[in-house]
Amino acid sequence: MMTKCPCLNCGGPIEFEANDLADDNRAIPCPHCAQETSLFVPIHKQVNEMEIRGKNENLELAKDRVIIRRFGPVNEQTTGMNSDRIIYIADITGIQMKPAATMSGYILFSQTDSKPFNGGVVEASHEPDAFIFGQESNEEVASFKWRVEQLIHELKQHPAPNKPKGNLAEELRSLAELKQQGLLTDEEFEAAKKKLLS
Repeated sequence: MMTKCPCLNCGGPIEFEANDLADDNRAIPCPHCAQETSLFVPIHKQVNEMEIRGKNENLELAKDRVIIRRFGPVNEQTTGMNSDRIIYIADITGIQMKPAATMSGYILFSQTDSKPFNGGVVEASHEPDAFIFGQESNEEVASFKWRVEQLIHELKQHPAPNKPKGNLAEELRSLAELKQQGLLTDEEFEAAKKKLLS
């Protein structure tokens, strides 16, 4: 199956055969910028309910999750983060938003294990669960925040029924495969594993 992923340096699209991807052919020179990048199979692209495009990152709302997609050399140098950050709606405990004015604004999603945040936009730019934006996106980000808060409220009103536990070994194996394919970061893998084992 042919798929595309962005270069982690320049963001240019790289097309490759997903079935042939293995650890030994994951690192390649980008055909656009010639810098070394890693191939990965992107998370299955759902039709996003909302999407906000930024300069070096995008903010997406896809069904039951918020996704912050980071790319480009600036992001890698300033934050060390050049990947997708997935935040499940059910795990969000709060949302802070500071609209952009003379400086950029930010929206920050807190989760149960998040540390309290009292900083400004500079500190937010180093937070994995924050999206930085300019004045032109103020209304769009405010709408995004409102929609996520609606979804959180709906979840509290109609919680999902407890599903019976499946085979734990199979679920752990499935998580490990997602991590190996580059679909989960080490942090996301550990958090999901911890949730399964609790």
